[in-house]
Amino acid sequence: MDRVWLERAEYIAVALAVVGSMLALIYGQALYAIAPISLCLALNLLNRSASKRANRRTMNQLQEQVASIHSVENDLALKVEYALGRLQGMESGESSQDVVTLMAALKQLRSQLQLQNRCVDAMQAQLDSLTEQFRTRPELEQIDSLSAVIVALKQSLDRLPPSENQ
Repeated sequence: MDRVWLERAEYIAVALAVVGSMLALIYGQALYAIAPISLCLALNLLNRSASKRANRRTMNQLQEQVASIHSVENDLALKVEYALGRLQGMESGESSQDVVTLMAALKQLRSQLQLQNRCVDAMQAQLDSLTEQFRTRPELEQIDSLSAVIVALKQSLDRLPPSENQ
């Protein structure tokens, strides 16, 4: 479901709930307030569910990328260890060209490892940002405001004299 459409529908339903609450106060019919508030709550649940699914998908993708980078990082670390072992085990009779080649390979592996570490840090920062966005999502404020509207409506309805239509 398109989240933009869902968010707009939720805001419209909140406006309808406010209008319905006023009509309920004027006409003494709770149905004018209950229907739009129920719609608000239903849309809020759908929106929250869609947000959770989207955040879960993004977090799973980031975690997979981090795991992949850790795998590459471990592979690079093993290659560096192997190259260092070869350097230490070289006999003096081997050519200096082999040493130069190994040193170049080591430098290349080190730069790849540093690049991988920067990628992991960037992904971790993105994951932290998404986690923070999830914790401070607007749906929580909407639930609080709808709860306040419901309480105010209930108090207003309790103060109304009993109607003949009910």
